[in-house]
Amino acid sequence: MGRPLLEIGRPIKTALGIYKPDKAREELIAAQEQAKYEAMSEKQVAKEIKRLEKLMFEHSRNLVFEKAKQVRDQLHLLKEQLFGAPGEDNELSISGK
Repeated sequence: MGRPLLEIGRPIKTALGIYKPDKAREELIAAQEQAKYEAMSEKQVAKEIKRLEKLMFEHSRNLVFEKAKQVRDQLHLLKEQLFGAPGEDNELSISGK
C-alpha cells in the first residue's frame, strides 16, 4: 500500500497527488474543531451549541445568510461528531411530511 495521504508536516494530497490549498485548509479547520469539541465538558458543549444557535439566528436576522449557513453547518457537524447522529433539526415541510 502507498504512503498515507495525510502526514504530519507534509501537504495534504488528493488521490491524484495534487495539492489543493483550500481543501487542505478546510480539512485542518475541521480537525481542529473536532479536537476542540471532544475536549469539552457536557456543560461547555451545551454552551457552545447555544452560542452557535444564537450566532446563526443573529446572522439570519441581519440578512447575512451565507454566514448563517456556515454556522448552521458547523452546528450540524458538532452535533453529529458529539452525539453520533445527524445534527439536523426536526423540521417539517409545508406538506407536513
